[in-house]
Amino acid sequence: MNNFKKFTFLLLLLFIVSCKNDKCIINENGVLGLSIGDTVSNKLGNYKLINTVEIVEDGIEEPILKVLDKNEELLQIGFQYDLKQNNYNSKINDFTIFNKKFKTDKNIGVGSTITEFINSYPNYEIWFTYISNRFFIKLKDSEIQFILDNKSYVGNQDSLYKNDSVKLKKEDFLSNTKIIEIRIF
Repeated sequence: MNNFKKFTFLLLLLFIVSCKNDKCIINENGVLGLSIGDTVSNKLGNYKLINTVEIVEDGIEEPILKVLDKNEELLQIGFQYDLKQNNYNSKINDFTIFNKKFKTDKNIGVGSTITEFINSYPNYEIWFTYISNRFFIKLKDSEIQFILDNKSYVGNQDSLYKNDSVKLKKEDFLSNTKIIEIRIF
């Protein structure tokens, strides 16, 4: 079996192990058996993969791999930028998850509420950054960001723009505020 076939088989096997009963486990390093720093083969289970680009600052095109199931976008995979080569390489830099089937080991995922997150993970922090205009909640010792619905913020708007990153409290949000996406990097 050549290396490409072995790699594809391994990815498929890891996918089967990481997704059971239509639920995929999110871990600190990744999802679907893929981790930050891995490369992606052309096939990932039964998912459809679409290569596209996102225009970022200064008009730079950032390659994105969209992972779809029955034409529903599940997640996007971003790639590392190689400063020596001055371009993006094939290694995974981050995952952005949009689908409810992806959950942590404590059953937190897209669609979970801020209250459910805090009940499952009492060692959390919440902040806002005007750079991406997003609210995040995360474990203090984790790099997984759970992005909150901006419309559910009820705190002081003026305080949001005092620094690049502003720490917030759970009282600044409606108790039913939803997680709308998850970022692993």
